[in-house]
Amino acid sequence: MVIKKNFFQTKINRVNLYSTKWTKYKKNILPLWVADMDYQTVPEITLELLEMFKHGSFGYTNPPPDMKKVISSYLNTVMHTKVKENNLFFLPNLGVGLNALVRTLSQSNDSVLTFSPSYYPFFDCVKNSKRKLLISKLIRGEEKFSFDFADIEKKLNKNTKIILLCNPHNPTGRLWTYDELMTIEKIAKKNNLVVVSDEIHCEILMSDSAKFTSFHTISKWARDNTVTLHSASKTYNLAALGFAFGFAHNAKLKNKILDETKGLFEYMSPYGFHATKIAFTRGENWKKHLLIHLQNNLKTLNKAFEKQNLFNYFIPESTYLLWLNCSKIKSPENYFLKKGLGLYNGSLFGSKSFMRLNFACTQNDIKEIIKRLKL
Repeated sequence: MVIKKNFFQTKINRVNLYSTKWTKYKKNILPLWVADMDYQTVPEITLELLEMFKHGSFGYTNPPPDMKKVISSYLNTVMHTKVKENNLFFLPNLGVGLNALVRTLSQSNDSVLTFSPSYYPFFDCVKNSKRKLLISKLIRGEEKFSFDFADIEKKLNKNTKIILLCNPHNPTGRLWTYDELMTIEKIAKKNNLVVVSDEIHCEILMSDSAKFTSFHTISKWARDNTVTLHSASKTYNLAALGFAFGFAHNAKLKNKILDETKGLFEYMSPYGFHATKIAFTRGENWKKHLLIHLQNNLKTLNKAFEKQNLFNYFIPESTYLLWLNCSKIKSPENYFLKKGLGLYNGSLFGSKSFMRLNFACTQNDIKEIIKRLKL
């Protein structure tokens, strides 16, 4: 289907649709916090889901018989690697996946390491599971955030079983390089750890030259000791439809996950299945136009934000998120709220002086952000 020039400029009223993003604040606050997008998804998804609803019968359904084949084919294209159908398993969402994997791959007296700042469910899934949370702070350099490899090794102990990796990284927008991932691999291998890699943002790239490296591709050891989590929900704006997936090349590892989570999430929405199939088979043109739009939004904000010195940030390589250093502002959340802008408070991600801004909105809303900040 042809994507018209103004497709991503159309304002959608989501307030009366129980939208998490749009019901948090009063009407005068422009919400820029939670990571979903203010756009219609792939038109074919909308049309075919409407057809599915027309019959008015909502009984039990099975996954499409070719679901794993479609996902496998898509991953082989996007990640440039061989992911077999029998490597895959289904999930309601990535949050469930993180919680399930921490409980499956560790015991009650074990510890799990992740990084700060990070998307807060990375912290919560460890706490929810009654495991000990180990946090290694990323280093904020002059041009980007980086791992502190010495600190990682220092934090690990004999009871550590898992490294939780966000790749690309939310909220900093980093695309971890091959060399960085190889160093994580060496540490994990040395300490006999499983790496759980959340790669849901991997298709949202902010330049044509940006390169994503999936952790499981970097070595044979990584291939055998990684569980990768992914979903169409982030790229194609399908979070409400409740479908995600994971894969593990190591059959023993995958079978352990299936055995210990049996009965917990065997049924998932048929609408999530079908929307994912369409996204992965007919969504490429839509995605191409989406990335152009997001990159233009970023360029517009970058140009405007050069005119101020209250906050600063590194231009993200991936995600549609800006991680703003607001250390010069006394109360960052209140500062932006007074400007009519609702950003995500960085304290939830482990950084009190930062705020996260979602720029996956219309160009008119981008202009409104600039106007409200008087730039």
